[in-house]
Amino acid sequence: MRASAPGSTSSPTNGAILRSNDRGKTWQRADLPFRNGGNEPGRSLGERLAVDPNDGNVILFGTRANGFWKSIDRGATWKRVDSFPAIAASESASTEGRWGRPLGIAFVHFDAQRHAIYAGVATKETSLYRSTDGGETWSAIENQPIGLRPNHCAHASDGSLY
Repeated sequence: MRASAPGSTSSPTNGAILRSNDRGKTWQRADLPFRNGGNEPGRSLGERLAVDPNDGNVILFGTRANGFWKSIDRGATWKRVDSFPAIAASESASTEGRWGRPLGIAFVHFDAQRHAIYAGVATKETSLYRSTDGGETWSAIENQPIGLRPNHCAHASDGSLY
């Protein structure tokens, strides 16, 4: 058995996305430019893969240790969003102890009515971020609670973010 380095998955190959153009009758494989494991620490956190409800070609994927990624062609190709804060892969966004691995980006959430995107990072530091330009740039949400690890989010009918 081969041991994995902290922050990596046990698979020696990159992940993949399966996508369909015909509502699931047939599928195409699109390889990801990074490793991704479904059984890694933090697997109970929120949805890290999200499709833009205003444009089904746009998909965002927040990883555990490889940053934030965007596809504009329904998942066929991916580009890293370098403007997302580096805290996503820092030590403070990791599990503890001997098996410490990054938890990274916990969720991605589109607010279709306000044309905003929210992302949470599993860290006890600044952890909630918003983009109002389709995920190109990100800023920390002001007056957010510190010391908690966000794991999901939802909007109420009055626009409040929970």
